Amino acid sequence: MAIIKFMYDNLWDDGTLTPSSEAAGFPAANTQHRWKTRCWRSTSDTDESIENDLASPQNIKAFIIENHNFTATATLRIQGNDVDDNWGEAGSVDVLLPITAGTIIYTWSSNQFFQYWRVFIDDGDNDDYVKIGRIYLGPFFEPTRTYATHTVGFIDPSGIKQSTGGQYSANEKTHYKTISYGFIGITEADFASFETVYDKVGLSKNYFICEDSAGASAYAITYYVRNTSKWEFPLIKAGVTYRNGNITVETLR
Repeated sequence: MAIIKFMYDNLWDDGTLTPSSEAAGFPAANTQHRWKTRCWRSTSDTDESIENDLASPQNIKAFIIENHNFTATATLRIQGNDVDDNWGEAGSVDVLLPITAGTIIYTWSSNQFFQYWRVFIDDGDNDDYVKIGRIYLGPFFEPTRTYATHTVGFIDPSGIKQSTGGQYSANEKTHYKTISYGFIGITEADFASFETVYDKVGLSKNYFICEDSAGASAYAITYYVRNTSKWEFPLIKAGVTYRNGNITVETLR
């Protein structure tokens, strides 16, 4: 059974970006902003890229693109190397990614330890430019056991008003979900890792959750989320110690 993954430490945000091009008002730095609606936009749709210098080699196990406009025929690569511009050389990372609507995600089974990274896009069937809203590049935490319970709530924050004549009008807003995960039998080692994740993101930082994976590059449901409450992990049994746990998040609009 596939295990839930928490992508919680975005090293992409700490790097120095060099885009192949950027349209006025749509800089590459927008991919480092927590709002996925802020986008980098290129000035053409062929041979476009964003390079990222992380300043030193870092352990990377996950790459995510959230909010893009790639067509089904686009060529998309994530590349990593020890030397800037040596893309595709032997011993480096050079992964051709499938195009999926919404979120694109890739993980490695072992750490990829490189300083320089590049996202490359060639999309000649697009409308003169490509765009990316949010990029994640960093580690992930995968507990020993996946969640045991899963509850989804559908939220409509739209405001409804009634006039004096009895007519209703709506201030329509984007719908979102709340998701609760229940874990059973959490080991102390996993509890320590959950604590590391929460210390990093708390209530203020956004991160990614991949609920289910079927292989290195085939993924089911991935959410861009924030925590809505504290995480609770009551101790169930001392001695041979284990805990149960509850996590609640909301998806970001």
